[in-house]
Amino acid sequence: MSTKKHFHMPTVNSKMAYFQKAICFMSIILILAMDSCQQMHEDSSQIGADSLETISYQSVLDRYDKPQDSLKRNAAEFLIYNLSRHAGYYGDDIRILSEVFMAIDTLAYHTDNVQDFVKNQILDSILRINEGRLPAHGNEISDDKKVTPGFLYNNIEFAFKAWQTAPWRDSIAFSDFCEYILPYRVRNEQVEFWRPQTYMDNLIDIKNAPKPKELRSVFDYLKSNIESTTTLNSYFAHKYPFTQNFSNTLKARIGACETTTAFTISNLRSVGVPAALDYIPHWGNTNNKNHYVVKLIEKRVKKHQFSNVNAPINTWGIVDFSSDYSRDRHFFRDDEIPKGMRIQYIKTIPKIYRYTFSENVILKEINETVPQEFITQLFSKSNLKDVTDEYMQSSTIMVDIKPEYEKKQVAYLCVFDVDGWQPVAISRISSGRAFFDKVGNYIMYLPAVYDRGNIIPTGAPFFLDSLNLIHEVKQGPNNYRQTKLIRKAPLYSYTAYHTEALKGGRFEGANDKDFKDAIILYQIENFPFYMNVIQVKQNKQFRYLRYVAPTGRKFEPDNIAEIQFFGSDTSQSLKGEFIGKTDGSWGNGIDKAFDHDLGTYYESTATNDVWIGIDLGKSERITTIKFCPRNDTNCILPGNEYELFFWNNKWQSLGRKKATTYNLEYEKVPDNALLWLKCHSGGREERIFTINEGIQQWW
Repeated sequence: MSTKKHFHMPTVNSKMAYFQKAICFMSIILILAMDSCQQMHEDSSQIGADSLETISYQSVLDRYDKPQDSLKRNAAEFLIYNLSRHAGYYGDDIRILSEVFMAIDTLAYHTDNVQDFVKNQILDSILRINEGRLPAHGNEISDDKKVTPGFLYNNIEFAFKAWQTAPWRDSIAFSDFCEYILPYRVRNEQVEFWRPQTYMDNLIDIKNAPKPKELRSVFDYLKSNIESTTTLNSYFAHKYPFTQNFSNTLKARIGACETTTAFTISNLRSVGVPAALDYIPHWGNTNNKNHYVVKLIEKRVKKHQFSNVNAPINTWGIVDFSSDYSRDRHFFRDDEIPKGMRIQYIKTIPKIYRYTFSENVILKEINETVPQEFITQLFSKSNLKDVTDEYMQSSTIMVDIKPEYEKKQVAYLCVFDVDGWQPVAISRISSGRAFFDKVGNYIMYLPAVYDRGNIIPTGAPFFLDSLNLIHEVKQGPNNYRQTKLIRKAPLYSYTAYHTEALKGGRFEGANDKDFKDAIILYQIENFPFYMNVIQVKQNKQFRYLRYVAPTGRKFEPDNIAEIQFFGSDTSQSLKGEFIGKTDGSWGNGIDKAFDHDLGTYYESTATNDVWIGIDLGKSERITTIKFCPRNDTNCILPGNEYELFFWNNKWQSLGRKKATTYNLEYEKVPDNALLWLKCHSGGREERIFTINEGIQQWW
């Protein structure tokens, strides 16, 4: 799943005009929504009760009792056998919240384009309208009590039509058809009959593909078209409490990662393109979880396409968002990076699973024989297939399990998250051991068991090297070292690239408001990571001060996070009236460069001749310049309070410290310990690390 980045930003006036226009329609729509919701509460008795009885599907099988229909009968048997393993949420709360998507759809009819912030406001408004009136959760109903024989029959007919009329039909095995074209649902969304109209719409669309008779070409073309018109929106992920169904996503063209990928897959399947929903439960070296990938199922499966080795390579085409390296951007040599830093190009992957309609026999056996209190939510359903090796190099490892944990019957490998260790792999415990297959390398794992919501460590954390060797991380007895820390999370390449926007820029002073008499105070000749302090060797006084962005090829708008000019009093930066060639994009005006906040930044809307500065009102001698590029604020910041922890079967504190400079020093840190630096002043982007030759090595 990809997102497209656009640098054009609407002006303040245009965005306010758009908002005023949209708010008029929103008011009308929300009044109608309130009335509709009220009627739904008042007339709930007229809503048909969902069946609690298992439905008979013999009539579907009877339709396919002729020899020429044997494949369709096999397909029917496949669906019927697996119906009870799937379920969706139904009820008044979901019907009420469908007003969100109806409102967005209505607004879209009256305006050219409904921007995401308006869609978010509609969601908020309808949630507020129904606050306290919605049930705590929907009513989960299994498909064998919801899907009618007629629905199943029509689904089979349309799925076969899509498959058998596709130019690539001969390259698709019947087993792949059953798993990746035939199913009427992707996840646990409400069941809908989306195939007929979707088939017709996409059949017309794929004629414009570069090679409309080739499976890969059609997949790439259709997937790109759908994703470019459907917004990936994390706000809906946090606010909307259910999985969006197909029709609601079609109306709003917005949703969380799971929603947009499932929507894309349904569209692909509608025209006979075998597509799967692949799933990364948690990244190995970031705090992000639940990432979904749209995967084309091809006859020839490519395996071991990349590894977790941190290298300047682009893996986006294999797993989107897995790499931020760009060949067109600068490759930073070690001598161009501050000492003690390393740039992280790759997001490591511990496991990749595929959602299937059929069951995984291993997970089925675990769920049928192991008490549910010992099984995490991720593995409580059995329709997951481990496909890690289709993507990357991996290992098979054995972990010893102490006797006191064997009664839990299954063990897990977990990866770190600021919210606690997250399980990503499961294995039966047998004779004091657990075997884990297809495990991603270069990741810190914690072996554990699970009991009623609690992760219980069973051994020391460890990582796998390139030779598949396990390295346990245990602090040595009475061995300590002095440690200097400069960050609380890795420096990812997408942050490092912001320094390109400043190299070649310069600071100038002048006494003419048009800078006709400008003198260069400092030229940026390196890649300036974080706050830079420059002593000015110039005795002349200046009234006008500015930063001039570099010229030449640019990959992002000119931007800078902080500029501070100092006179004889180096404890207080100089103040003045903001001046500049452009005001800046929405929310990123000139003031953001002078607000003493490294988390904000100025961003230009112009493509060349960009400069910003201040008019002091009178001439002053400049002694010092401080400046900082756009950044992630994960470096040590003066004034912030930090606490260092080390792992000893649980996180133990080594004490709190308030930073006075851009690094922290701890005198007595256990040798070979797994560490975590937590910032109590704000921000959640923190990662665990070890110390290797005095440098923080991130996991």
